Amino acid sequence: MAKGFKAVDRDQGFLLPVDMRDWLPADHLVWFVIEVIESLDLSAFRGRYRLGRAGREAFDPVMMVTLLAYAYCRGLRSSRGIERACLTDVAFRIVCGQRRPDHTVIARFRAGHEGALSDLFAQVLVVCGRAGMGQVDLVAIDGTKIAANAALDRSRDLAWYRKHAAAFLKEASQVDEAEDAAEAAAGEPADPLLRDPSGRRERIRQVLEEFNNRQANQTQPVVEAEARARQARADYEALVAARQAGIQAQRQGNHIGRSFDPDLVPKRHQAALRRAERAEKFVTTLRERLTRQSPVRVNQTDPQSKIMKTRQGWVQGYNCQIAVSADGLILVAQATTQATDNAQFIPIMTKAVEAVDLINTTTGQSRQIRTVLADAGYYSEANLAAPGPDRIIAAGKAHNITANNPGTGKPRPINERNTASTAMINRLSDPDTATLYKRRSALIEPINAHLKDRRGLRVFARRGQPAAHSELRFAAAITNLMRLRNTGYQPQPA
Repeated sequence: MAKGFKAVDRDQGFLLPVDMRDWLPADHLVWFVIEVIESLDLSAFRGRYRLGRAGREAFDPVMMVTLLAYAYCRGLRSSRGIERACLTDVAFRIVCGQRRPDHTVIARFRAGHEGALSDLFAQVLVVCGRAGMGQVDLVAIDGTKIAANAALDRSRDLAWYRKHAAAFLKEASQVDEAEDAAEAAAGEPADPLLRDPSGRRERIRQVLEEFNNRQANQTQPVVEAEARARQARADYEALVAARQAGIQAQRQGNHIGRSFDPDLVPKRHQAALRRAERAEKFVTTLRERLTRQSPVRVNQTDPQSKIMKTRQGWVQGYNCQIAVSADGLILVAQATTQATDNAQFIPIMTKAVEAVDLINTTTGQSRQIRTVLADAGYYSEANLAAPGPDRIIAAGKAHNITANNPGTGKPRPINERNTASTAMINRLSDPDTATLYKRRSALIEPINAHLKDRRGLRVFARRGQPAAHSELRFAAAITNLMRLRNTGYQPQPA
């Protein structure tokens, strides 16, 4: 039974502690973030400023980096949200020292220091390595789709852009008036492509350049296949010409060496002819596929983003590749514009090896990646046979891999055309290898969830592949920093 109610007197005057360190307990997250950021080399941020000139004082870049880092730790990425938190949240007020930056200052700082914020990932990775993190004997690689700051239905084909570009060049002044009216009525211009009058020409140029790049990428496989077909046909014709010359010399009595049988076509000639015919048939197949493909579409808000398929449907965004160690340390984080994962395996594996070398260089250790785990999206003969650490790549769904399982018969025979693929299928049939591969999802999926849910990185704040890549690496650095805190690490002053 309660004696009564505690009084709530909002008119009571209070005196906050004079020292900010008395505002929050010593083990609060904000103190850890401040100490870690101040221990890093932030000269790249300070180097962009020229001090001693006329004008207002700039906010300390160290404070701004700390503010962004703590905001990402809290899953807050909106510049307006950070500005509000600097007014209402005690921890944010401690970070900025009671100096509340405007949301435009925060947004411009993030945009102006894009490269430096991305480079913090390597510094945090080194700090984590020195603290003992980085069990790299096992590394998992995976891709996750993150939406761009652009609407899916803003993707248009080339004809639409040419039509609007011509309309702009002809009637720019009328478009300006229409935008002003739309902005006054709805709060923003109706057409994001033409939102900034001073940047319309540049935006249209970027879009048309992106069209050219994507169309070149579409036709590049056909061009390469045609070159291979021409070479195969030329090799066959050279064999035929050499044989005909030998037969002619033999008839004239000038031939020296093995005699030719005019009625017998050598097997190597037959094999060369088959290779040429297969190559030419493949070219025809690629051309037919190209004619069936839908026309290239480029998003008018973020031209570099692409339409990608996810489990929840289609998204306008980027394919973000992550490599994670056995203890959850992010070694690589890269935002790509390729919708599929297959072509990313070798680059990401190479970057993971470079990240481990960086940790070894700074810590004096000799860690090495022993095994790389990847799902079926990375499965190909080239990825399996490429030089580098040992790897286990799923060949498909588990119930489809039946070779070499108990009671299913003998292993698949290995031939010269798919040596690595057949060996991997046989290897996945081994229970110990299958058990090791099962660790992949437990390593990589929680990290993807942390980036999207804990860091709030479901939609990129800024547009363009470089901006998305920078934000992804910064969010990955903060995720590593949070894991570092769980180890009990104590930062040392720079």
